[in-house]
Amino acid sequence: PPFPTFLFGRDCFISTVVDLILGKPPARLAILGPGGVGKTTVAAAIFSSESIDRVYHDHKVFVSCEALFSADQLIENLCHGFHLNIQQQKPLSILKNFFRIASMTLLVLDNFETVWDSDQHNSLKLMKLLDSYAQLTILITMRGFLRPGVGDMKWTQPALEPLQVLTMDAATQAFKAITPITDDAALEKLVECVECLPLAVVLLAHLGQMGISPSELLEMFLKEQTTLLSKNNGHKSNCLETSILLSLHSPQMRQNQHTLKLLKLICYFPAGIKKHHLSAIAGIKESMTLKAIEGLLRTGLVQPLQNGRWKLLSPVRYFICEQY
Repeated sequence: PPFPTFLFGRDCFISTVVDLILGKPPARLAILGPGGVGKTTVAAAIFSSESIDRVYHDHKVFVSCEALFSADQLIENLCHGFHLNIQQQKPLSILKNFFRIASMTLLVLDNFETVWDSDQHNSLKLMKLLDSYAQLTILITMRGFLRPGVGDMKWTQPALEPLQVLTMDAATQAFKAITPITDDAALEKLVECVECLPLAVVLLAHLGQMGISPSELLEMFLKEQTTLLSKNNGHKSNCLETSILLSLHSPQMRQNQHTLKLLKLICYFPAGIKKHHLSAIAGIKESMTLKAIEGLLRTGLVQPLQNGRWKLLSPVRYFICEQY
C-alpha cells in the first residue's frame, strides 16, 4: 500500500515501530487497538516509510487477512505475495522452502484477527513456524488489546502499547484536511463527542463536505449518534456501525454467557469501572468476570485504563445503549 494521504498524530508511534524493526531484528510486533483507531493506516505508513524501504527494498510483503478465514488461505496468500508458484505443489512446503533461503524479509499481516478468530489452532501453528525464521520480521495489526500466541511466540520487548485515539489537535487537523473550516470551538466539541476516534472523525469530515457546519454536525450527532455515521452495506472502513458490529459478532462474544451482560453494564460508566465493582453489580464471581472481560478485550470493545478500570469509547457506548 502507498503511504497514507492523511496521517496526523502518529509520528511518534510510527517512529517507535520503525526503530524496533530496524534496531531489533527480527522483530515480532503487534499493533493493537479498537476498531476504527487506524491500525491499517499506521501499518501502511510503516510499510511504505523511507527507512523501511531502504533496508527491505523488494523484500517486504503486506497481506490483508480481512477476507481470510483459515490458516490454509493465509498460506496461499503468502505464497502469492512472495510470487511463489504453487501449481500442483503443497503451498506450505513451498513457503517453508522459500523462507529457508530467503534474505531479510518484512511481513505485515493486516487484520490478523479475522483468520485468528476463525482458525486459532492452525493460525498459531503457522505463526510459530514463521517465528522460527530468524531472517523474517513480522508485524501484525489486530483488533483488541491482547496479543495472540503469548508464550508461544518471541514477541519483541518492550511490546508496543495499543494504538490510542487521536489527540484533540490531531483530530481537528484530520477533519480540516478533508473539510476546511474556521469554527474551531464547535469542531473541538464535535470530535470530543466521538473521543477523537479516527474513523468517526473522518466520517464526520466527509459529511462536512456537503456544506454542513461543525455546529450543525454536532447537533445532528447528539440526536442520531452513530446512526449518522452509518451507510447502507457500508464497509468497516467507511461505516462506524459496521466496524462495531464486527466486534459484537466475533467468536469471543459467544464464548462466555456473561460477556454481553457485562458489556451493557460498562456502558453506564463513561469513566470506566473497576473489576470488583463490576462483579458486585453484575452479581458474578470475579473469576467469571475476568474471563468475560478477556473476551471483550480481544474484541476491542472494552479497553483497559491505567487506573485499573475498564471502559468503552463513547461511539461504542452510544451504539450499545441504542441497540441493546
